[in-house]
Amino acid sequence: MDIRSYGNYPSNVLSNFAANSFVFEGVECASMEGLLQSFKFCDRSRQLALCQMVGLDAKYAGRAGNGWMKTQTLHWNGVEYDRHGVEYQMLIARAFTALTENERFLKALLRSRGKMLTHSVGHNVAKKTVLTAEEFCATLMSLRHQLQHLPEPPNTDLLRPHTPSAPQPNPALAKADLYDQEMRRQFDERCGQMGGG
Repeated sequence: MDIRSYGNYPSNVLSNFAANSFVFEGVECASMEGLLQSFKFCDRSRQLALCQMVGLDAKYAGRAGNGWMKTQTLHWNGVEYDRHGVEYQMLIARAFTALTENERFLKALLRSRGKMLTHSVGHNVAKKTVLTAEEFCATLMSLRHQLQHLPEPPNTDLLRPHTPSAPQPNPALAKADLYDQEMRRQFDERCGQMGGG
């Protein structure tokens, strides 16, 4: 399964661009992308601002912190991390573990059982990205394995129940779905402007 923000369920919900809110070490995060981009900055206020961002907005705002590539040093909570160190890998693992507290993300992860996860649009040179496609997919599959004892979620659309007796959709999930649709529209529009597919 190729994870893409503009892909089909569940790959789109597993994307770091998805509006999956969670709390990481006391900080409210609107998406995993926002948190990952915040690691590029040592300034706490910038980190907190990035953690409130989602999708392409977070990615583009994070470009201002690309100076980390010179030192290969990332930051979180006043601590410096060697991009290639074990401590940084542990930070990533803690972040994705925190993300599983988001019900929408967790259901999508469980729905991907039995599938090899890939991320063809991701980068694989660690010194140029805060999370390689390989690290991303391996982390998700490891988490999925750790959570294998959980029951398989029902095979229904998470946002639009199929039976009249089903509970009404969660407004937060519906808002996230609308945001993801808008992000896909913007992505397709930008690709069209760049001559992409």
